[in-house]
Amino acid sequence: MTTVTQGNASSFTFTGADSVTVTPAAGAVAHVAVISAAGVQKYKNAFRETRNIGPFSTGDVLSVTAVGANVDYVTLVGDATTLSGNYTLKASDDGQSFKCLSALTISIPDGLSPRPTITAIPPPSGNLSIAMLGSETVNGATTTLTRTRANNPAGIALAGYKDAAAYGLSGT
Repeated sequence: MTTVTQGNASSFTFTGADSVTVTPAAGAVAHVAVISAAGVQKYKNAFRETRNIGPFSTGDVLSVTAVGANVDYVTLVGDATTLSGNYTLKASDDGQSFKCLSALTISIPDGLSPRPTITAIPPPSGNLSIAMLGSETVNGATTTLTRTRANNPAGIALAGYKDAAAYGLSGT
């Protein structure tokens, strides 16, 4: 995950058929643009809520500017690790992208160090479930959360907090 601090900008050059999840902090506005390698504007928008956008092509350049507060973004790379069954997250998965081939659960045990930040593309049908295996929380709860591709076509981002025994999950 990349954090753009308030008043600054960051850019990323796509290396495949990649998508991106952009998450503004409370009070932030994310100004996002994507320009093709040929200089043609492919996307431009400003928003206050999490957005999944893409996919974009190799060589396209993403620009994110944070206004009012910090903005995080995570790219969902085209060469994601495929999952066809349930998976237990490991600390070494930090920065990984997963593509789910069928309905499955990604479980998160307590005490991972660092708490990994990942991206995932839900399966074509069925749910991607995120389950906590202990007392740590995701979006403030210890319950299982689900995401579908229909509601999250560009994927989801799961961010491990550095300062708390918790995670944040994008999407609906």
